[in-house]
Amino acid sequence: MPSTTMPFRPMPSAIAALCVTLLAAPAAAQDPAVTLVYQGTLTDLADAPVEATRAMQFRLYDRREGGEALWVEQHAEVDVVGGGFAVVLGRREPIPFVAPETPLYLGVQVDDDAEFAPRMPVGATLRAQWAERAGVADDVSGHIHPAAISVGGRAIVDEEGNWVGPTEGFGAIGPQGEVGPQGEVGPQGPQGVA
Repeated sequence: MPSTTMPFRPMPSAIAALCVTLLAAPAAAQDPAVTLVYQGTLTDLADAPVEATRAMQFRLYDRREGGEALWVEQHAEVDVVGGGFAVVLGRREPIPFVAPETPLYLGVQVDDDAEFAPRMPVGATLRAQWAERAGVADDVSGHIHPAAISVGGRAIVDEEGNWVGPTEGFGAIGPQGEVGPQGEVGPQGPQGVA
């Protein structure tokens, strides 16, 4: 399973170190949400492993420093045992899709302390899940039955399932034609049972 480990330099606080591993969440195959498993190690200023329940906040940014968070998720009670902990990000607050060329950085805050610095670069695990979701979306032909359809903000099928799009061009329904002549009478059918 691919992973990235990176030590964090905390701001002055009771928490001295945080090492983090981001893993592609195995649960993502069953869960439609895009998620990340976040594993970390928490030590105090004496470099002793933390044994406690801590509040943690996670944020995604499009820059290494400064800027507004693109996504925020709170975890009020994270059990830290022997310094280690793990959380699944994206289940409480859906992680929004971000264009592939946009850099992503994860910010972590424990309790009321300042966010750890530097932020951790994130990319491959999220983007792989987004690509997988896009592949599934490409493979839904014949499986989606929407009540209404619009393209480029213009309705082409209304809520009743009626075509309201263009009546000319490819795929369009043309104007009603003239009624054709009456056909010949067909052959007599078999006698019914009385």
